[in-house]
Amino acid sequence: MKILMLTWEYPPRIVGGISRVVYDLSGRLIKDRSRSNGYNI
Repeated sequence: MKILMLTWEYPPRIVGGISRVVYDLSGRLIKDRSRSNGYNI
């Protein structure tokens, strides 16, 4: 499965830090996917 995650923040316009949240969330999804028991989400 491939997922594309986008945010409207792009340098130099960084307001609120949503890009960091999206970055951390995508990393967590990768970790959780690698630890799954073979179930497709």
